[in-house]
Amino acid sequence: MFEHEPGRNCYQSAVALLTSEGLPCPPLHHKFIGKLQQIPHSALFTTDPSLPDPYHFQFYLNQLLTGQCPSMVVFGVSGHGFSSRAMHYYMIDQHIAVLFQDGLPETPKGWQEKQIVDYDLTSQLYIACQDSVATNHLAADEKLVICRSFFQPGHWGIIKQSGEKVKWEMAANPLDAAADWLTGKQV
Repeated sequence: MFEHEPGRNCYQSAVALLTSEGLPCPPLHHKFIGKLQQIPHSALFTTDPSLPDPYHFQFYLNQLLTGQCPSMVVFGVSGHGFSSRAMHYYMIDQHIAVLFQDGLPETPKGWQEKQIVDYDLTSQLYIACQDSVATNHLAADEKLVICRSFFQPGHWGIIKQSGEKVKWEMAANPLDAAADWLTGKQV
């Protein structure tokens, strides 16, 4: 049922699968698309199938904060039951890391639209981080991190590639707070 369809690249299959279930598919930088694989018999897609299930949010955050997480993408639906399912989007690259773990609502009115807006802003921030390094707003060895999980408060900040925190703040909407900082609307 969840198997990759021959004749499509894996990302096209991911888009088709998630949208057929009424879920948005996050954008991916082209450098990740060729490495993308579907986890067999699931609605999960990754550039590294050896990574644990994305339901283990804290694992990914700990790897990032200890400088042990390479560039990678994991996204899709995971959970352990009807009442505990989440849409995951973890993207870690040289100057940005996004860890979104959003519970799937029982009544999704407006939820999909908000996710699409957030995914669009995330793709804009990906480009803006590259520009920020060129202008020294973000140091060459720094990464903008945005964390949103339904198990813990939202965080955003700047870390060194080693994982050392330069700036780390709680925020009700960490994506907007990070975007405001990156665009100069917040100091």
